[in-house]
Amino acid sequence: PAREMNPHLSADGASIAYGAIANDKREIYLWREGGLAPEKLCDDCGLMRDATPGMDKLLLQVGPPQHVEEMDVATRRLRPLISHPKHPVYGPRRSPDGKWVAFQVVERPTARVLYIAPYAADGPIPQERWIRVSDGVSMDRNPVWSPDGKLLYFLSERDSFRCIWAQHLDLEAGRTSGAPFPVFHAHTAVRNMMNIDGPARVNLTVSAGRLVFAMGEVTGNLWATDVAE
Repeated sequence: PAREMNPHLSADGASIAYGAIANDKREIYLWREGGLAPEKLCDDCGLMRDATPGMDKLLLQVGPPQHVEEMDVATRRLRPLISHPKHPVYGPRRSPDGKWVAFQVVERPTARVLYIAPYAADGPIPQERWIRVSDGVSMDRNPVWSPDGKLLYFLSERDSFRCIWAQHLDLEAGRTSGAPFPVFHAHTAVRNMMNIDGPARVNLTVSAGRLVFAMGEVTGNLWATDVAE
């Protein structure tokens, strides 16, 4: 009896990790190929946002205050990875090569700021190593890496709709390259990414030549009836 969500597949398709809400607690489960039942990794450890290709590490959004922790699946141990002394941190995603992490910081209620930072295997990532990706003017959030790590896709409301944008990255130089550009606009009232229960439910996923995401569709019916005089 739980609400299950946010599934993540391993690269070989043999394991799936997912979250569940039961008794107001966020649990995380792992089901391996051939297993008779999923194994519970933790009883109340936050929202799972990403997993390594081999399913050996999980990135969790924990709070309040919202911050990012990493779980070692083998030992079940958690360690702090990304936090801010004043602002919540959301939406962590590791780069395909595992060397970088992208995330968003809520610096004010009407905007989100995207950052990338080199992954740290031995402790929290120091704030001085964070690299700012967006200008902090718009609702830019939920970053996702391209398969080659050269682009960062994200949801943005900079044109008053929730659309998919991208930013070129120069990771060798540790900076962005050029200006962000639109990838997919969703400007219709009937079907768009705002007709859905929160931006996290869009679940943008990127693979070679594909973007996969959820949209909400609003429909209606017209009825007629006889009115008694």
